[in-house]
Amino acid sequence: PEDIADALYKAMKGFGTDEAAVYQNLAQVGSQDAWFSVQDAFRASHGDFSGGDVVAALKDDMSKKEMRRCEEILQGNGIDMYAVRPSSVVEVPESALSVAEARQTPLA
Repeated sequence: PEDIADALYKAMKGFGTDEAAVYQNLAQVGSQDAWFSVQDAFRASHGDFSGGDVVAALKDDMSKKEMRRCEEILQGNGIDMYAVRPSSVVEVPESALSVAEARQTPLA
């Protein structure tokens, strides 16, 4: 993921965009989880470029037609470019539930 994130950055930075390099690197992303990892790596390494948001960077650098091509490439690998990583399930300790239940109990 880090290599793909770096390659996407290099393809977009400076004057002009290397669209072929963008397409080639997007084609290497093999799953939704891998895409999330590319996004994380881009954010970590290139936070000063489009706020570290690889999708925003692509939108800034690519035409609408080129963005559709990016979407198609990822969709071909079963990836939704705009998907949001599901948040982790947070376990609520039983003691917290008891406190919440106690607060709902009417006072006599």
